Amino acid sequence: MALRKNKYSETLVKAKKILADNIYTLSLRGKVYRRIIPSKSFYVHQWNWDSATHAMATVYFDEDLALDEIRSLVSGQWKNGMIPHIVFNPKEKIYFPGPKFWGTDKFGFSSGITQPPLLAISILHIYKTAKNRGKAQKFLEEMLPKLDKYHNYLKKYRDGEGSGLLTIIHPWESGTDNSPRFDKYLLEIDLKDIPKEVIQIVRRFRTDIKIGEKTTRPLMEDYYRYIYLIFLYRNLGWNYRKIVADSPFAIKDTFFSSIWAASNLALSDLFMLTGDKIKAKKFKIMAEQTRRAIKKSFDPKEETIALFAPIIAGGIDEEQFKILMRILKDRKRFWSKFPVPSTSLDSSNFDSFRYWRGPLWPIINMLLIEGLTSQNKIQKELLKKTLDLIKKKGFFECYNSQNGNPAGFPNFSWTAAIFTYLYCKYYL
Repeated sequence: MALRKNKYSETLVKAKKILADNIYTLSLRGKVYRRIIPSKSFYVHQWNWDSATHAMATVYFDEDLALDEIRSLVSGQWKNGMIPHIVFNPKEKIYFPGPKFWGTDKFGFSSGITQPPLLAISILHIYKTAKNRGKAQKFLEEMLPKLDKYHNYLKKYRDGEGSGLLTIIHPWESGTDNSPRFDKYLLEIDLKDIPKEVIQIVRRFRTDIKIGEKTTRPLMEDYYRYIYLIFLYRNLGWNYRKIVADSPFAIKDTFFSSIWAASNLALSDLFMLTGDKIKAKKFKIMAEQTRRAIKKSFDPKEETIALFAPIIAGGIDEEQFKILMRILKDRKRFWSKFPVPSTSLDSSNFDSFRYWRGPLWPIINMLLIEGLTSQNKIQKELLKKTLDLIKKKGFFECYNSQNGNPAGFPNFSWTAAIFTYLYCKYYL
């Protein structure tokens, strides 16, 4: 990758170093895998949509590492097609809840839930960007059956009624774990109904508030509910039909669904590249169905970044686009000094410090930048603000949207990857 020296060049070198430093090599079932962990400080396993983003970045400077990252992630795929939100590293014990608590041993060494399905978008980008066309073609042929199976899992178990919107069964599946848009659903779980065993486990083993800054992390009562949901699903034997039918938390999420729509379009493109027009058409139809459902559920009063789902999904109509642009550029709502806050500034739920209740997350900016291609001026402004913030403050998990101060864990792979991807795609 040839570099033109500019104000971001040194930051790019630092980003690549973080990604390289966070490589984790392990042997699993007789195979050796390389994966990038988000953070040595706490997130010492492999996360689904983090990894998809890591690969979108590393393909620019180490194509083999990008392919290894994805292969490592899909090694955790279940027989039913699900790709979990965490694929665990056997010897690591910092993170809670670890593999023992999930009760997923017979399915895979992983969690039992998924994350926003960014994978097809990642693989399409890798295929288009890779210089070694032979390896890229072989990789595509290897990954397509796995993507097909994953997307079919989501359609079968998370949209059984055919609405076009996907059901999430845990706030962690949304990627925006602690978002206030889930509060009313979580509050329906009475703390009195949570077994004492679960409460005791959380009190004894929860580690994020001991290692990280407590003021940024979810409240204890929310964590009781998070772990209780896992406890319920484990007792249901990870039967997703039963889980979706019986869970106190099974909701249609437009943010998750918007990435699903974009990924279905990417998967359609991938099948077209192999000449499979039937499957290409199938996934394009699925994407359009989800786009229509997102348009129909559009609510300009939504107080979180889920409001911008139509931009991420694409296919937005002109009227909605104008409304969203006005809201995005509103300094009292989402155009903070350091945009884009995860919750609207004027919301009673806004919290400058606590995860997903106010801080800026680079992944959201990246998704909006990708969706704003037709709105060139705003796209360029948001791109510059994002790169400048990371350049100035460093590679952290998230940032205060009002003063830019970093929050969460340092030397964060996700942020390093997003900086690398955005810089290489839009500046090189």
